[in-house]
Amino acid sequence: MQDRRETADQRRVRKFRRSVPVPLIAGLLCLIALVAGCTADSNDGTSAVDEAMTTAEKGAALTELSVPGASSSFPARTNGSRTSTQVATQAPPRAAPPTVVGIGVFQGCKSDGIVECWGSNDHGQLGQGHTNPLEGTVIVQDLSGVTALASGDQHVCALVGFTGEVFCWGLNDDGQLGVGDFNDRPSARRVAGISGAVMITTGDFHSCAVVGATRDLWCWGMNHSGQLGIPSNDQAIAEARKVDGFAGVVSMDGGFQHMCAVIGDGTVKCTGDDTGSQAGGARDGSTATIHGVVDAVEVRVSMYQSCARLRSGEVRCWGSNSDGQFGSDSQGTNSPVARAVPELGQVDAIAVGLRHVCSLVDGRVACLGERTDDGSGEPINYRKPESMPDLKRAISIDASYDEICAVHVDSSIACWNYERGSALRIH
Repeated sequence: MQDRRETADQRRVRKFRRSVPVPLIAGLLCLIALVAGCTADSNDGTSAVDEAMTTAEKGAALTELSVPGASSSFPARTNGSRTSTQVATQAPPRAAPPTVVGIGVFQGCKSDGIVECWGSNDHGQLGQGHTNPLEGTVIVQDLSGVTALASGDQHVCALVGFTGEVFCWGLNDDGQLGVGDFNDRPSARRVAGISGAVMITTGDFHSCAVVGATRDLWCWGMNHSGQLGIPSNDQAIAEARKVDGFAGVVSMDGGFQHMCAVIGDGTVKCTGDDTGSQAGGARDGSTATIHGVVDAVEVRVSMYQSCARLRSGEVRCWGSNSDGQFGSDSQGTNSPVARAVPELGQVDAIAVGLRHVCSLVDGRVACLGERTDDGSGEPINYRKPESMPDLKRAISIDASYDEICAVHVDSSIACWNYERGSALRIH
């Protein structure tokens, strides 16, 4: 049987509750926890008090974001302005950026917000503030919040997603770092005049960014073949310049001395060097629209070839096919008109190397084209897609001239030298 006897403390609590309205109690407690957003319920004082106590215990924390190039941090933006006094009530933590990879000719980098690089450091492209040779993978100094990477011949650029700023480092003899001069930088430096960027790419010696709601294209660096969309009498440009005729860009990629982009209507435009028809007939700063491509969603290019992925998943390529990288029926012919690559089927992503074209399908990577792997030193043309060994759960891919790298579902980076058929290396 339940004991109904009342203690002295219980009698005092009962008398207090009679003398003070319950909603007032709830209101006072909620006022204390106002920063947590509590509201008292005048019909049920107990539930309001319980909610106030639970929320007050959690507290309200400032969400702080790291500033690239600085050691301090500042609160998250609120209503479009930066403030040091606004308290963000119960703001969810900012999600970590996805792992991305950028593979260049002499170095490679990966990032999950913090950038790590490996390879040659001859021009400071590992971002350590010096040009001394280094072994293994190193963290790029004074840079965080990175959501995209692009790696050229011997320079690297990174996009900081929160601010839309672009930072570059390494070789700068053609102004490819966009810092206003032609001096190398062994540490990350902000590209002058670029903010609100949503996408970046690099060619071997030039760099580009897509900027703003109108998704305009801005480029800087080498212009020997008009790859910046202007006549080549301006051979190198050390500051970002808007490229006419490329508004509404949804995908882009830079090659040796040409550049291509997918425009919002699904067409592909190219500019720059057309030695192998890889720019679709463009001449010295002019722009060519690629025939044979409609409803494109992705474009990838290399030295003398370019490819687009259509919304259907079909791959179409143009330019040099000297090594059978466009399939088995057309080896040795160049074409400014895009042709289908039926051997690849319907794919999720593409990457283009010096003599090969690779695809990502259901987590697996496969490539077409030429490589040497039998010990004889003689080239072998693979007329059917050859799978990247021991890799089954890739989520994105990137390629340099001879290497293909994939981001695995566990965020590791697996790289394969396709030209030599080497074993996988994990970064």
